[in-house]
Parts: sequence; structure tokens; C-alpha cells
Amino acid sequence: MILGYKYPMKYLILSKKSRALFGIGIVAISIGLISKKIINYPA
Repeated sequence: MILGYKYPMKYLILSKKSRALFGIGIVAISIGLISKKIINYPA
């Protein structure tokens, strides 16, 4: 179900926040993966 159907204004505000958090999460994960590849922690 799409939340924006019932609450369009709240959904727009939440979608902006969720997009920002989602983008930050992707950046953090990508940095973590890249750093793991570069550093290569001892197993």
C-alpha cells in the first residue's frame, strides 16, 4: 500500500526525510564496502 494515498502531505514530508536517510545510508554502506576492500582486515 502507498501511504501517500491517505496522507499526501505527511507522505511528502516523510518521503523527503526517507530519501535523505536512504541516500546517507547508501553512501555509508558504499564507503564501508570500499574501505573493507582497501584495508582488507585480517581474518
